Amino acid sequence: PPGRRDLDIVRRCGRVVADQRVLCRCADQAREVAGRRDIARRKPGRILEASLAPIAEILKAAPVSVYLANPLQRALVVEAQAGEGRKDRASLPLDEGLTGTVFRTGKMVATDRPQSDPRFQASVDTPEDGSAAPLLCLPLQFRGKVLGVFRAFPSVPGLTSPRTGEVLTAALSAAGPSPCAPGGGS
Repeated sequence: PPGRRDLDIVRRCGRVVADQRVLCRCADQAREVAGRRDIARRKPGRILEASLAPIAEILKAAPVSVYLANPLQRALVVEAQAGEGRKDRASLPLDEGLTGTVFRTGKMVATDRPQSDPRFQASVDTPEDGSAAPLLCLPLQFRGKVLGVFRAFPSVPGLTSPRTGEVLTAALSAAGPSPCAPGGGS
């Protein structure tokens, strides 16, 4: 049975999802109202960054990032990131480290001590400053294909459990089709 902490995380993630849906609706309305090139020029990454900020706050994590695969560069390229202080790397190899494992296998990695895993590579599985920290890394999937990864570096041990990853994925999926859910997206 879910514990009190799990239920609290679900409630908080539910609020994040609601905030994300509101942001997307606002962006859609703004595009309809303006209907001009000035809206088209705005970066959709800003909406994504705004939706990552509450997740960073809930997980007490910095950075929280979304990477999308760029097959031409054979790299995961950061699309958006949030969190106070630390920054994430601009790009990562598709097939190296724990992050590459998540991309290749479509299975999450959640660990308080990533450096103790033999697949860990400091140049891939750490933020830009190179310091190892707890890691929560989820595959971003669309129609059964992994398109990228979500990763966060929580400052509170225990928030990197597989259960937290499952709860975060479930909360995001509850809002409707989600790239975090297997076969999700629209």
